[in-house]
Amino acid sequence: MKGMNRRPHVQGDAAAIDVELTDEVLTDGAGLSVLRALWDKLEIGAYLDRELAEAGGRYRPSLHAEQWIALLAYGGGCMDHLPLLESRGVRAMLGW
Repeated sequence: MKGMNRRPHVQGDAAAIDVELTDEVLTDGAGLSVLRALWDKLEIGAYLDRELAEAGGRYRPSLHAEQWIALLAYGGGCMDHLPLLESRGVRAMLGW
């Protein structure tokens, strides 16, 4: 374990914070796990894919909805902001 110094002017104990390192991939979108659970429980993705099957295309219709919701959660405003998700663990978490 390595320690990280705290700033002395911050409220609370001024002792070092223990930091532990692992090989796990972390995501800053952990709050989206609740959305994913709800999405799966209500079978929203399956519904969208079934109802929009005739739309065709390379990607599942539900994938576009998932990406749009994730982008909104990260502060994106249009699909041009997809690079916001490229370097995040969100893609693995949502199974993209």
